[in-house]
Parts: sequence; structure tokens; C-alpha cells
Amino acid sequence: MAVATRALWKKQFPPQCQKKRYSAKLPTASVVVPFHNEHWTTLLRTATSVLNRSPPGLIKEIILADDFSNKGKRTTSRLQPTLPPPI
Repeated sequence: MAVATRALWKKQFPPQCQKKRYSAKLPTASVVVPFHNEHWTTLLRTATSVLNRSPPGLIKEIILADDFSNKGKRTTSRLQPTLPPPI
């Protein structure tokens, strides 16, 4: 099953953000995505969006935290082969 993982959104930032300068040496970040009974394609798009919209090397890991879904391990087992590390 093919899943569109890249939505074409124009990056829109307020003018104040466009003028801000950030250090080149930012610490890495872990992103936690809690979910409950989400479809695996929604989680795939979320994880891909985080990776695509973050500066390279900034994301240490993406943690998908299942909040007692009643789908069991079906969601995460479908995701595992499709997600790049560090998810």
C-alpha cells in the first residue's frame, strides 16, 4: 500500500521568526508522539513530517508512545518496516 508521506505545505512563519538567528550548535531533541488507536499511516505522516521539517542532525529520536490502544501491536508492527531510523 502506497502512502503519501510528504504533504506540500508552504512554510509560513511570522516576520519576527524570519529575522531570528539561531546558533548552529543546537542540542539534539527527542520527539515523543503519544497516540491512541491511530491509523498507522497517520503516524507515518507525523514522523516523516517531523524529520522533513527539522534541521538535519537535530532529531535524536522519535518515540511513538502507544497510550493503551486496543489495536494491540498491529499499528507499530505495520510501521516498523516503513520508518527510517531513529524511530
